[in-house]
Amino acid sequence: MTFNRAFSTQGTCSFASGTVTCNLGTLSASGRGSTAYVVISVTPNRTGTVSNTATVKGNEADPNPADNSSTLVTTVSSTDKDNDD
Repeated sequence: MTFNRAFSTQGTCSFASGTVTCNLGTLSASGRGSTAYVVISVTPNRTGTVSNTATVKGNEADPNPADNSSTLVTTVSSTDKDNDD
């Protein structure tokens, strides 16, 4: 994959050594501001299976750290060089 860009609805994102890191700041417990979205754009360089893992962490104690990561496996069937999103 070739990294294109990353952005979030709050905070900042950066890319280094194949990893996107987003610092979202404080999320409220409920209501307005309780959800933040992160969008990452890449361009595939080859066909095949790609596995991506997202992990979250916070400063507060987490009663269930087992649910802090999710992996999505995607099959790339074509590498369209004209579309970067």
